[in-house]
Amino acid sequence: MHLRKDENILRLPIGISELRKKERVYVDKTKHAHYLITEETRTFLSRPRRFGKSLFTSTLEAILQEKKELFEGLWIADSNYHWQPTGVIRLDFSQLSLLNIEQFISSFTFLLKKIGEKNEVILDDTSDLNTLFMSLIFALHKKFPSTYVAILIDEYDYPILHTLHNPVFAKEIREIMKNFSSVIKGQAEYVQFVFVTGVSAFSKSGLSSGLNNLKNLTMLESFFDICGYTNEEVDRYFTEHMQAWSKLRNIPYAEVREKLKAWYNGYLFHQKTPTIYSPFSLTCALDIKEIRNFWFESATPQFLLEELKKAERHEECKFLDLDQFQGSMDLLQTFEIENIPLAALLFQMGYLTLDTYDPLFGIYALRYPNLEVKTALHKHLLIVLTQITASPFDQLMGQFGKALVQEDMQLLIDCLLKVFAKIPYPLYDKTPEKLYHAVVQALFVASGLKSHAEYSTSLGRANVIVELPMITYIFEIKVDLSPEKALKQIESQKYYEPFISANKPICAVGLSFIRKKATSKKASSFSINYASKRIDAN
Repeated sequence: MHLRKDENILRLPIGISELRKKERVYVDKTKHAHYLITEETRTFLSRPRRFGKSLFTSTLEAILQEKKELFEGLWIADSNYHWQPTGVIRLDFSQLSLLNIEQFISSFTFLLKKIGEKNEVILDDTSDLNTLFMSLIFALHKKFPSTYVAILIDEYDYPILHTLHNPVFAKEIREIMKNFSSVIKGQAEYVQFVFVTGVSAFSKSGLSSGLNNLKNLTMLESFFDICGYTNEEVDRYFTEHMQAWSKLRNIPYAEVREKLKAWYNGYLFHQKTPTIYSPFSLTCALDIKEIRNFWFESATPQFLLEELKKAERHEECKFLDLDQFQGSMDLLQTFEIENIPLAALLFQMGYLTLDTYDPLFGIYALRYPNLEVKTALHKHLLIVLTQITASPFDQLMGQFGKALVQEDMQLLIDCLLKVFAKIPYPLYDKTPEKLYHAVVQALFVASGLKSHAEYSTSLGRANVIVELPMITYIFEIKVDLSPEKALKQIESQKYYEPFISANKPICAVGLSFIRKKATSKKASSFSINYASKRIDAN
């Protein structure tokens, strides 16, 4: 058994897509696998990237190939499952070459031939992709005549999402994949189990004409935890890792547990079920024993960033109020790539998740799943909005945080000026006050600081609250008014009262944004003024 040298505990399954590789921690999902194999024939599952889809596909593959030794101690080992070898065609579409259409077909052909070699079957000598695929199906059925052929397709939409910048190439790929899926439909006599995974909804991808009878598991209550981890699973499988973190960092176990929950939990795939943790981010944090943002390092598709850069998306973004989106199930499952609604795009990519459900109108309200995704998305939205590149933006965020820690209001204003100087002027003409509020709040979020927008109190709503370990800030924002007026509002409305019990300093800050348009005699100007004071709560 492979144990960590510094801890007598199993290794973490970081980036592992093969079942029980090196005897690392494996969260048992075999009950779901058993049900699909014995009760379903054709299913589809959409989950965000890095969410365990490939590992679950490996689980199905190992069960179908009768690798019983891998399942000792798991649910399926004690079930009534009838183990028997099955011919399996497993395809990972993220492995296909996207250099050009010839390379795409060549890599596809190579994968099919490798599956034939692995199963020691002879395929037809043909260069036609569909003929080769049919040959593989027939050969596997001949080798396993007492069962059937199972087809497992992982990341079906990878070639589509990564060629959208080249419409001609994307269309060629889509046609090839449509014909490929039609082969599966035409060989139903031999192919009696199909499982397809992806990030985007299959039904509207343009491929479903070949496989129009896939059962969509994505938002079904009984499959909410098919990938990712529940709170119960985190406590069952990772308690020792959290205890090791607590011991190494000398912080309470309960604090470690709450941080993990705030940063990596929160995905909701059905309104009546518990929330789900992002498995990749959770295990990465447990490995290095600190909270960090792993989301954009591993899961941000360039396609999404390119979409957000489009001018028509700026209005749809609602100036960063993305957690105000709503949509029906049909909308959230839309994948009309030439005109996909932003709410559907962000939901399918994992940047938004379900919040509440209105059964009368069949409408879901959406929210950010957790602090990791919220922080990362705000950072990249601001980069898109300001066109500041990632490295200078990170440096700016460092200065932003430093200003708050040191109560250096002039440094804070300098950082704000650098950001607002980069925002396109036309955006100010629509809702300038809302823009200022949204960008300031987004900067706090992107900095990873604990903040609240429009914080409600008994006497009103504070624009922005920022809670640091040693101090709490209350910001009130005004446009073309004095910062002293904003400061007076904080005091008269007693926005500070909910934070008195924390027994740490409270700093009230009034911000005033003043933009003057150019005239025939004067150039345009923009300034940010401030007034601040410590609040004496006594």
